Formats: sequence, structure tokens, C-alpha cells
Amino acid sequence: MKKRFLSGVFAVLQLAGLVLLTACQDLLHLEPMEPADIKVPELIARMSKATDPELRYRNCKSYLMKQTFSVMQSGSKETLSIETRFQAPDKMRLTTYRNQKPTVIQVYNAGKAWSYDCATRKTTAVPKGIPTELMRIFTQMGTPSLDATKIFKTVEIDMKIENGYKTYRLICDAGVKGIAPYVLYINGKTYLTERMETIMYANGEEFLYVNVPADYTWYEDNSIRLPATSTVKQMETTRISKMTDFKINVDFPASDFLPPVPFSHRDIVVKPTKKTESAKDKKEAKKP
Repeated sequence: MKKRFLSGVFAVLQLAGLVLLTACQDLLHLEPMEPADIKVPELIARMSKATDPELRYRNCKSYLMKQTFSVMQSGSKETLSIETRFQAPDKMRLTTYRNQKPTVIQVYNAGKAWSYDCATRKTTAVPKGIPTELMRIFTQMGTPSLDATKIFKTVEIDMKIENGYKTYRLICDAGVKGIAPYVLYINGKTYLTERMETIMYANGEEFLYVNVPADYTWYEDNSIRLPATSTVKQMETTRISKMTDFKINVDFPASDFLPPVPFSHRDIVVKPTKKTESAKDKKEAKKP
């Protein structure tokens, strides 16, 4: 049995104040597959070559990523946008926008995490334990210099061949009690990730979280290949994301990765207090 925190929008990791629920790893349907014909390091090297042949992404010190999210549920549709700012070695800031107005800010900085509610202007420290661990894993998964073997405690590999089509599977386990494995399916020809699965919960029910990246596109002068779109399905909700901007080595102020302050915040300039003359001083000043 595993446990997992539910986040309203997984990409934003809205983890503060969530309820810990029991999970069943069987939902991942990890049927036995054939032994892989390559080792984990070799597959990771091929994946890197397919997406980052010049190692510009791996060696970058920061990046800015912008995406739009179309959320469809029960026949209704809502569009959100998310901005991700990363600063090496271990800082990340995610801002969610609705109607071009910020609603939630999540910040992870070297083992500490905060959430800022833009409506209430309240900053809350993300609890230690699983909530912070999930943000750590998410930040590390978005860290260019790290691969799965440096993020997870164990990474197992196997494969299947179906109709001449080879697919590798990586089962990545953080080794943290309460966090389900992340399972990646990689195309055996292109070495691009085709699917990611894990377990989440809502309203006391367990369900499979599935992320399907697509439309891999070259960015930064055709040197970095990323999915331009991604479809996430969880229960009755479908979220389709589209990349709108991606830049590396962007200069961010250090304050971006500290506990957020209200957008209405302004530096207060304290003026020096005017010295008051004493009665004696006034009397002395009147003397000829």
C-alpha cells in the first residue's frame, strides 16, 4: 500500500493543506514485462541525446517556461496559464494565472517550500514530510542537470515488444513511504517519453494519474526538444497544456525564490523624525 497527496493541478503542486489518503499501487497495472536489452544508464543517455544533443538544457543555469492549460470537466471548460521559473541548483517558482491574474504561487527553495494565495494574500509554509518531498521530487524532475538515477532511490527497467514496436518502461521509486512510484514509458525508436503514470486520490477514491506528452518540438535554436502539448487525465477531468514560451539562462531576482509577498507590497520608506525644539532652545534663540 502507498499513500499520495492530491493536488488540484499537478503541474502546480498545490500541496498545502491537503489530506493524506491511502493508495493502492495495483492501480498502476505493473504487469510483468520482458527484461530490457539495455541498462538504465544507456537508456537515459539515449533519451538525453534525443532531446538535448548539445547538452544546452543540461548545462543551463535557469529557465523560464510558460504554458496554457485547458481544463475540461463535466462539459465545462476553463483556461488557466502557468509560469515556471527554475534557478540552479534547486529553486523553482510556479505561478498559476486565471484570466491573466495570478491566483496561486508555489515556491521551492533548497528543501523548504511555501504557497501564496493571491486572493487572501496569505503565505503558508508547506508542511514537512510528504508535501515537501513531493515538491522536492517535482523540482528535481524539472532540474536539467539531474536524471532519474539521481532523483529516485531505485530505477528499474524492462520492456515489451508488440507488433514490432518496442517500448521501455522505467519504474522510479523515491523510496519515501507514502509516495507512489512514477512510471515512464519510452518509445524504443525515438527514445522520447510517451506516457507517465502515478496514483492520486479525490473524494476518498483512488485513481490513476496519466500524463501523455506529445508534439515534441525543438526550442532554443533547435537545440532542446520538449513536448509542445501534454494531456493529463485524472478521474473525470482532462487537462490539455500547450507550451507558449521557453527560454534558458534567464536572469531572475533572488526574491523570486523566497516566501512570496503580496503583489500590492511596496517598500515603505521611513522618513527621519523631525527634531522638536525644547522650550529652553526657543528661549535661547530669541535672545539678541
